[in-house]
Amino acid sequence: SFVLPIFLENSNSKLNIDARNPKGYNFEGSKSHKEFKKFNDDYKSLTDDLLNKKTEFQNNISKLDSIRKEEKSNEIKALQNAIKNYSLNFIEKNPKSYVSLHLIKSMSKNRLAKYKDSQNAFNALDENLKNSPASDVVMKRLEELKQIDQKNQTLQIGAKPQNFKATTFDGKTISLDEVTSNHKVTILEFWAAWCLPCRQENANLVKLYEQYKDKGLEILSVSVDGDPRRKQENPKQEWVRAIKEDGITWYQVSYLKGFDGPIAELYNLKLSGIPVNFIIGDDGKIIAKDLRGTALQTKINELLNN
Repeated sequence: SFVLPIFLENSNSKLNIDARNPKGYNFEGSKSHKEFKKFNDDYKSLTDDLLNKKTEFQNNISKLDSIRKEEKSNEIKALQNAIKNYSLNFIEKNPKSYVSLHLIKSMSKNRLAKYKDSQNAFNALDENLKNSPASDVVMKRLEELKQIDQKNQTLQIGAKPQNFKATTFDGKTISLDEVTSNHKVTILEFWAAWCLPCRQENANLVKLYEQYKDKGLEILSVSVDGDPRRKQENPKQEWVRAIKEDGITWYQVSYLKGFDGPIAELYNLKLSGIPVNFIIGDDGKIIAKDLRGTALQTKINELLNN
């Protein structure tokens, strides 16, 4: 099955579909759909051109001198930038088109969508289009992105992340501020028992903790077990079992509500996914984030051995 994108207008329209090749459908009588088809055709032309140039470059790289290599490399970079900015350029040139509104809707739904880019694109639309019923869904999503963006400001290097309190698996309550203020360096780690990359990283953290816990390192792990989509029969039991299996001895907390828990909401985990970590100093500010393996070992060594 597949989605058949069609832009209907208040006009006589005609749809032709070949049952043997439904994706090759033809729809006539809609100005917006004509614009949408041209957008897709031009975009495909750019991506095909990029693929051809990359293939040609790879096949002939040994025959090119340094000047030609740079020229070909610049051609590829130019095409990559054109593709990256294609939707925004279309919106800028077509502020009255419903296709532009559709593109902003698609952009804003992307997991990596940036509020500023999406909002600026929406602001550039014609007033009639912005005030149309079709824009309601987009405006709602933009408000969500705005809130995410505001939260992210507290998760940047140099910022102080918001404090939280949570309960350990054995019933004790602890706060982030309480941990960070009593240790030179704290790793705030987000994980889950069902997350294989998280479990693999736990092995590295165990070694790191043993090496540096007496030099001022602490780890506070927050589990997002209990996510309904994972259909865990007993989230707490699976969480506790993973703690024991992985040999974890540092602080472990969880609301067992998956990505809908208050800490997960506070740290935008629906957007970032897991594993995620933040390296925090005793002043409560983020020093680094999302370091794994050797990179994390190097950073902790730098912070605690100098």
